[in-house]
Formats: sequence, structure tokens, C-alpha cells
Amino acid sequence: MRWSPLERYDKDNRMKMYPDDWQFRLTTGLISSACVLVAWMLVGTDRFWPFMLSIVVATIVGNLLGSRVYRLLFRSSSGGALEMEKKDEKK
Repeated sequence: MRWSPLERYDKDNRMKMYPDDWQFRLTTGLISSACVLVAWMLVGTDRFWPFMLSIVVATIVGNLLGSRVYRLLFRSSSGGALEMEKKDEKK
């Protein structure tokens, strides 16, 4: 089967152009970016290794905090993207 550039836009194609968990990704990305910005302002760029370590720690904290903020902002009554993942993990 030959792949064409327009194949991903076909109606029968199961691959979506925008994923269902865009709210989760957006929230986590924004929170992670804010944490990195705060780490950058607190540590500064004068010393290389403390700066790099603070960026790594801020990214990890931002990802964890982003998922918490997502759960607070986008509570779904039933069948949200995050709830579906939890159901799949339990099986």
C-alpha cells in the first residue's frame, strides 16, 4: 500500500488530526513552562549546572502539577480522556 500526504485527512482514517487529550497537554505544557520560567528567574544563568538542574526539576514538577491542575479545571462527569486511560490500565 502506498502512502500519500493526503491520507491522514481521509474520513476513514482513524488517526485524528487533533488528539482527544488536548486540554491535558495544553494545561501541562503551560504549567511546565511557568515552572521553568520561575526556576530561570530564581537561579539565573550565571552558573551552568545549577541552572540546568533547576530546569530539569522545574519540568518534572510542572508535569506533576499540570496533571493536578487539569483535574481541577476539567472535571468531566463521565468518560473524560484521563478517566478512559485509568479504565484501560485497570483491565
